[in-house]
Amino acid sequence: MRRAAAVPEVVVAGAGPAGLAAALALARHGCPVRVLDARPLPPPGALPPAEGRTTALLLPTLELLERLGVWAALEPTAEPLRALRLVSLAEPGDPAAPPRPEADVTFAASEIGLERLAS
Repeated sequence: MRRAAAVPEVVVAGAGPAGLAAALALARHGCPVRVLDARPLPPPGALPPAEGRTTALLLPTLELLERLGVWAALEPTAEPLRALRLVSLAEPGDPAAPPRPEADVTFAASEIGLERLAS
């Protein structure tokens, strides 16, 4: 007797932005999904607890969230990221001296014709 092939359950490790987006996309394609995280997940429809952290969602991620139909709910609390500054600190020769900038570069969305780099 031959059994029908079952759709395997997908386990997504981490309920951060990437994990939740992946879980939602897979579920919308008919995959049974289980999300695991170190902290308990909030009830369906509830917002996660505030962490005091900021997450920059780059434009391809925003496009994915739009296709998944969730960006409209997130957008009112988002701010455009118009510039991104990267600083690399050199190790001080003297352990008592503060680190000094080794590299300091700012990328501006306007330099490449964009309104924003991320939100």
